Formats: sequence, C-alpha cells, structure tokens
Amino acid sequence: PVLQIGPEYTFYEKLTTDSVDKLISDLKAKA
Repeated sequence: PVLQIGPEYTFYEKLTTDSVDKLISDLKAKA
C-alpha cells in the first residue's frame, strides 16, 4: 500500500528513519 499526502509526497509502507523525519518536519512546517 502507498500513502499519498498531496501530489509531492509518496511514501511506502517501509519507510526509512530519514523519510519519517522529513515527513514529520514537512507536515509541521505546513501546519
């Protein structure tokens, strides 16, 4: 399964720690 958050984000189930950190940072920046 693929989790899509907006057109610029596509994350797969198996995420790396860096990917998770980046996702959280990006979401916080947009909040």
